[in-house]
Amino acid sequence: MSFPAGKDTSSKHMTALSTSASIVLDGRLDEKGWKNARFVSGFRQKDPVEGAPESGRTEVAVLYDDEALYIGARMYYPPGTRLQTYMSRRDNAGKSERIIISLDTYNDKRTAYSFGVTASGVRIDYYHPDDREFQRDYSFDPVWEVATSIDSTSWTAEFRIPFSQLRFNDRRRQTWGINVNRYIPNLYEDDYWVLVPKQETGWSSRFGSLTGIEGIRPSSRI
Repeated sequence: MSFPAGKDTSSKHMTALSTSASIVLDGRLDEKGWKNARFVSGFRQKDPVEGAPESGRTEVAVLYDDEALYIGARMYYPPGTRLQTYMSRRDNAGKSERIIISLDTYNDKRTAYSFGVTASGVRIDYYHPDDREFQRDYSFDPVWEVATSIDSTSWTAEFRIPFSQLRFNDRRRQTWGINVNRYIPNLYEDDYWVLVPKQETGWSSRFGSLTGIEGIRPSSRI
């Protein structure tokens, strides 16, 4: 069965919610803030069947406070599969399952920062200097944190990315571009929240939007 890839682009939207509650970075997503967060789903495959629904449900939400952005992700296991985890060095995901968050913080439709983690907790980060997914600058090594947790039905990831590690416009209300990619190695499955079809070009120019962040100020440090 084939599925049309469609124009799964900028009509997608996430809302970040402000939180005053402390977030304990343990990967469990059990704080009050996550219970009130607005999770999105509806990922589509790029491989092996372009445009098909994801085999295992993925849910992602965004919170923030004065200092940092928090991203929570829950990845349910596809029926009949096992979670694949291996330990490796930073920026080397190997054959492990992983989730990658990409942010166009300037909303310039050209550049983006990517932050990822494998199910075993290996961090991945790089910068996209132009509007191509695989044009990556791995010399980008920001200071940020992430934790993962594994249970019988899913694995979860909890990111904390300080605003001091990002560049963005000095505006009271922020609008950023965002996309999320999950890779399931057992199925050779690549899932995206915003799917850019293989025969089309662009990366950050195709992202969905992230709104809701207010009252933060850019830092001169990065």
